[in-house]
Amino acid sequence: MTEAWETIEVPKGSFISWGDRPGQEVVGRVLDYDATGGTDFNDQPCPQLSVELTADAYSVNKAGERFDHGRGDVVTLNCGLANLKRAIRAAALDPGDLVSIRFDSTDRADKGTVKVFVVKVARGAGRRTSEPASSAPPF
Repeated sequence: MTEAWETIEVPKGSFISWGDRPGQEVVGRVLDYDATGGTDFNDQPCPQLSVELTADAYSVNKAGERFDHGRGDVVTLNCGLANLKRAIRAAALDPGDLVSIRFDSTDRADKGTVKVFVVKVARGAGRRTSEPASSAPPF
């Protein structure tokens, strides 16, 4: 018996962190979503999603350094910021959805400044033909 081994290329992944200036955007196909898979700044569970980028994006670390990500890269987002956490939970994302997450503005809050995000979803628009719809009944 001969076995045909296939070598799997593991996609590189990077975390997205948001800078201080509105306009930063992440657009791509949802690969995975877990409502409690990430951790926020207080080490509390928050939504986490993995996205295959359909447009170039960037991340900004705490030191203000920018890191560019290209179309096709896989990125992970821990959605721990209050406004983003609420928006992503409300979006109820599924693998195969296309999602656009844009840091839109800042707003004053009791404890300082809050980042405001605009989240858009195209349900199932990024599903590959081999991916079943999550709401499809089993055969």
